[in-house]
Amino acid sequence: MDRIYTPAPLAARMVEHVRLKHPSTIADFAAGDGGLLRAARNRWANSTFIATDINPASVALLRRNEPLWRVGQCNFLSHASRTRCRALANPVARVSLALLNPPFTCRGGSCWHTQLNGLSIRSGLAMAFMISSIPYLTRGGEMIAVLPAGCLWNERDQQAWALLREIGQVDILGENGHNTFPGCSPRTVVVRFTNRSSAEPSDSPSRLERDVSGASGITVEVMRGRVSMHELNGNHAEIMRPFVHSTELEVGGVNLTRRKADGRYMSISGPSVLLPRVGRPNKLKIHTYEGRRRIVISDCIIALKCKTRGEAEVVRTSLLENWSEVERHYIGTGARHLTVRTISHFLAGFGFNVSARNSSQSGQHAND
Repeated sequence: MDRIYTPAPLAARMVEHVRLKHPSTIADFAAGDGGLLRAARNRWANSTFIATDINPASVALLRRNEPLWRVGQCNFLSHASRTRCRALANPVARVSLALLNPPFTCRGGSCWHTQLNGLSIRSGLAMAFMISSIPYLTRGGEMIAVLPAGCLWNERDQQAWALLREIGQVDILGENGHNTFPGCSPRTVVVRFTNRSSAEPSDSPSRLERDVSGASGITVEVMRGRVSMHELNGNHAEIMRPFVHSTELEVGGVNLTRRKADGRYMSISGPSVLLPRVGRPNKLKIHTYEGRRRIVISDCIIALKCKTRGEAEVVRTSLLENWSEVERHYIGTGARHLTVRTISHFLAGFGFNVSARNSSQSGQHAND
């Protein structure tokens, strides 16, 4: 397993995202050098700290440097190893806060199968750590984890995300820069999981399962606009078309009268669902465009092209009814944004047949 320790600035930011006022017990099950727990101690000095790691050298160093912590060596992904670990004796469902920077490397796209609430959950390595940590959380307990960005949308981890959202609340808190970890440049995000209950999920179908039945057979083509606002200045082409930026997505619908764009740019027609790609998420800006008149969309817009008006309305309704989950997919430490890949995998998880079009680059034209 990889050994990439959490830099102090990132550890401090993760602790800032904790909503608990006084977590009594704080744990890191892949503690490494203990950086995450030390950041937590700076805020909650009187808490109990539990640190485990698979590396005996790391465990020996932690025991020497942190004699007041409960430190143990174990392979956290092995139930037998966790059972033998004295540091984990009797803390089940007693951890208020878990801080995680789990191993990322999954050579060859290997999968892990983790047991939770009687279910076998298929996932990648990082998500397997999250799933294995949940039984240790108290009801209302929180887990703040840094994860590879790809696990948000890759097919391998969707079962794990569906279960997490069934038993708790998931918040995507932000994306880390490529230079966050010295010596490597993984794309990572920070995620918060809040445990609603230690009880097993109910026997009733989840919201995800109910939505899948209504989406079956509907094809959605996901497109991102490529025309930036500055390209409209002084643009007097022979053919002009309505231009839709996020400001044209008004409460009452799509405003096609405010701006025009060069008609040679890539354009779309209805039926389509339009939503902002960048900025503060706002469900009032999600609209169905049903017109046959072709429009040019800005690089701040994502269009979801459908075959019929009825299918477009199903897509829009699915986004609105599951808005809290859609909103969490807008990530970024600066301007929050939604990616084509993320929304594609989100829609696929609800049962839609999704394809993504690589639209023309900014400044280039596309045939209609």
